[in-house]
Amino acid sequence: IFELFLTSFQPLQHHLWIVTERNQMAVIWWNTQLQQCETIATGDLQDRIGRPTDQSSRGIIDPNGSCYVLHLYDRLLKIVPADFVHESFNIRIDSCIRDVQFVHSASKQANPVLAVLAAEENEMFQIRLVELSLSEKDSSDGIRVGCPAFDDSVLLL
Repeated sequence: IFELFLTSFQPLQHHLWIVTERNQMAVIWWNTQLQQCETIATGDLQDRIGRPTDQSSRGIIDPNGSCYVLHLYDRLLKIVPADFVHESFNIRIDSCIRDVQFVHSASKQANPVLAVLAAEENEMFQIRLVELSLSEKDSSDGIRVGCPAFDDSVLLL
């Protein structure tokens, strides 16, 4: 994972989020005053629970800059608060995760919301909205969006 992003506390300075194949993380940036690269944060994202996902690892960044979300293990999403003060935590999704995206909110004070595309046991797909509470290391149970479940034959690429 290799993502360039802006933060709310330094809106004119890009940061680079790096996650290795061994689930080690770093956030770096270019210090224009010192003319050198600096590491803001590092960490080990490995968990003792869970089976690595069959898909490639995936990571996304909240558009408001509040957290990073990783899909490293089946049915688990790892949430890493961007302030690096609060600890990271996992949330379990009861279905096989196929994709995840943030639902953009105009309010920076609102909790981040994820849209999770998941495959049920019967190979039907559902979209679930999950609200994250970073300060409480928790998430809503997830509400299913008002669209019917569908199989992959209706997906257009």
